[in-house]
Formats: sequence, C-alpha cells, structure tokens
Amino acid sequence: MKLHNFLQILFALLISQASFAQSSANSNIQTDLKDWFSAGTVLANVAEYTPTNRQLELTEKIKTALNDNLDWYYSYIKDVPPGEPMPYHENIGLSLEEYTEFLELGASKNTFSSLSENLEIVLSDGIIRFDSQINMEILDSIQIDLNKNIVSLGKIRMPFKQTVDVSSEDNFFNSKWSGYSWGLEEPDGLEAMGLEDLLSAHIKSYNISIGKIEKTGQILINLNFKEINQGEKLMDISLPIFFDKR
Repeated sequence: MKLHNFLQILFALLISQASFAQSSANSNIQTDLKDWFSAGTVLANVAEYTPTNRQLELTEKIKTALNDNLDWYYSYIKDVPPGEPMPYHENIGLSLEEYTEFLELGASKNTFSSLSENLEIVLSDGIIRFDSQINMEILDSIQIDLNKNIVSLGKIRMPFKQTVDVSSEDNFFNSKWSGYSWGLEEPDGLEAMGLEDLLSAHIKSYNISIGKIEKTGQILINLNFKEINQGEKLMDISLPIFFDKR
C-alpha cells in the first residue's frame, strides 16, 4: 500500500474541492454551451502542468505533515471559504514564508507548457462531442448531453453540480471566469472518513468544469479525474484545455 502516493493524490483532491466559488443556480446552461461549442473546427490549447523542483520539495513537506495531521486537515479545510486558499497553519508543515511561496508557485504560468491543435466540435441531437487528432484524445471520450444536463467520460456519467463564478483575478488564468461544473464522487462523505477507512476504500472523483475566461474570451474545459483503490493511484488527470474564440 503506497501511503506516499495516496497522500499526494488525496491532497490534490481536497485542494481542488475549494478551488473556486460556486452557487446552486442552473440558468442558461444549454444556451451558453451551444454558443461556446458551435459545430466546426476550433483551435484548442492544452496546458500541461510541470512542477518545479522547489514545488516538489514544498509538496513533500506538506505530505509529510499531513501524514501526522490528516484528521486535523479534514476539519480545517471545511471552514475555508470557496475560492480562497487555506489560511496558513503550522500543521501544514511549512513556514509562513514557504507557504506563501508554495501558493505563488502554484499560480504561476511558468509551470505550464502548451500544446495546440485543431479539432472538430460535433453537435447532433443535443449531444456535443469532440474529434481530436493527437494531443487531446481524452476529449474524444467526452460527451455533453444538453437535454439531460449530463457530461460523460466514456461510461462514467457526471451529473450537473453547480454554476461556477470566479470573481477574483488571482488565479492561474489571471482573469475572472464563469461557467458550470459536473461531477461524480464516490464514496459519499469522503471528508468525514478516517485514514484507515480511506486506505481501504475505492475513491473516485471525476469533475469537469466548463466556462468562459473574461479577459481572453477563451472557452475552458478543466478536467480533474482522480481514482485511488486501497491507497494505490489508478488515475490522476488534471488538464485545462482552452478553445480559442471564433
């Protein structure tokens, strides 16, 4: 059982749960998605994350601290307002200066490289799907059902969760953005489970956010797919894809 890998993906999973502000409104989804993904050829850019050595060093410190303070971490993150980073606490395992550096490095565009290609958007019978070439094959498995308001990754069906409204420009995109999110998490009550139960569970977290970047007008598809079985990492995909406006 790889506790090291388990804590790494669990930390990323829990951080992502507080990554943007949300509301429960469900308005204009079909209209927006049809506008954002009209049929035809579009240039898409995929941003690949490459952590620096310093980021890896700081992350190792956090993972070591979480190993001793996981129950505290579950309790602590519950009080973090949506869209805000965790306030500093010594249990994180970093000094205040190191934690500030960690957050700044995580928001830096220098940790991302970009690949671009043309792909086809197909809209038929209320279903949006994608036909990629080389770098974005994962999009070929994604379908957006406008009628049922469900996003699928192959056989995995993600129901609508919430609207997304990021009102601060202090993020990786350096811009406000808004849209919608769909997701599936198993088992329920992940944040309330103890470490022993987590290490014996099959944890699945599939989330897709789709929105429009205010500054550039680009359309964003943000993929976050994570799966752990009894502490072993089966899947860990975090991939923002940008569609240039047409």
